Amino acid sequence: MDNEENKPFNYDLVVPKGGKIDGLIFENDYVNIPMTLFYSIEVELDTFEIDNEVIDTSLILDFISFDINDLKELENRAFDFPIYPEKNYIDASVYILWTHHPVSVSKLTFGKVEN
Repeated sequence: MDNEENKPFNYDLVVPKGGKIDGLIFENDYVNIPMTLFYSIEVELDTFEIDNEVIDTSLILDFISFDINDLKELENRAFDFPIYPEKNYIDASVYILWTHHPVSVSKLTFGKVEN
């Protein structure tokens, strides 16, 4: 008999609709992080269903470092990132079925930047 809890996740369900980006100036002397501009991105996902539960969620990506001077510089570009625990990885998660799940993000690709 199949155990529903051990069933592999169908990644085809994760379809991005669009995203929002915010900036945060952060510093922490205790861990040697100087004053740095980090970005956070929320990527809305198409609604999907798991185990008869409707999932309406977003990917949340925090503490992203881009070497840019203006957000328009992101337009039509792709950026590669290391995976945790390498330095400069993206801290990312998604909330599905009442639980936060870590997400490994190795690449971000931007289209047209609006607003």
